[in-house]
Amino acid sequence: MKPNMKQTSLIACFLFVFSSACYSETVSISVIDWCPFICPDSQDRPGLLVEYTKAILKRSGHDIKLNDFPWSRAVKTVEEGSMDAVLAPARSEAPTLMFPEEPIGTQRQCFFSLKESAWQYDKPESVIGKKIIHPQDVLPEILMPFSEKASFNSIQYRKHYIPRAISMLKASRIDSILMTYYSMYDYLNKNQLSGLFTLSGCVASEDLFLAFTPALEKKDRVMRLMADFDQSIKALKKESFFEGLLLKYGLN
Repeated sequence: MKPNMKQTSLIACFLFVFSSACYSETVSISVIDWCPFICPDSQDRPGLLVEYTKAILKRSGHDIKLNDFPWSRAVKTVEEGSMDAVLAPARSEAPTLMFPEEPIGTQRQCFFSLKESAWQYDKPESVIGKKIIHPQDVLPEILMPFSEKASFNSIQYRKHYIPRAISMLKASRIDSILMTYYSMYDYLNKNQLSGLFTLSGCVASEDLFLAFTPALEKKDRVMRLMADFDQSIKALKKESFFEGLLLKYGLN
């Protein structure tokens, strides 16, 4: 019997089950407000890593839904399984989560001080005796052995983190602000403040990932999502897709 068009479509969908035309699901992702990488308040420019993640998962037939949280809560929602993944921790920032093979980017944590400051960070011991503010739960692992020899002050990372940290620096309550390089410069440039501050050195770069939930009831789905992610990101790298996004966001 000759198959009709409906039967033909079903057969095609069965044969190409991994194509976006036949298979689609929504991946729920926890995010923080972290421009220019993640910008929840902007539809036109939602963030470099948001656009990259969307393109990666769309290639394997997945949509994404973003939910904005404070950082510690963003990680917790993924640990407990209420969200599928979080964008975008280093391994040291969320060691309980599941990580694909391919990183989605890198981050460089840097120290920013007032222009007149002579202090420079060139090794972990440089922080001894200094008063430094950093986002809660994201102190670089290399600095942790010196946590009792320096005064580290953590603030929950939300929209108010950078302006509050700048106020503390101007009031001489701290010596330096620890923040990711591009995020700090993005804020300073947007607010015409770059002339007041200096870069005092950076900690070594770390790979960033789209990290997935370890919840046992989602294990099979997560393993499939990570395999899809790794396959798609490798394809986009060959097309220099990420480099195009860097140009769009002025980060090249």
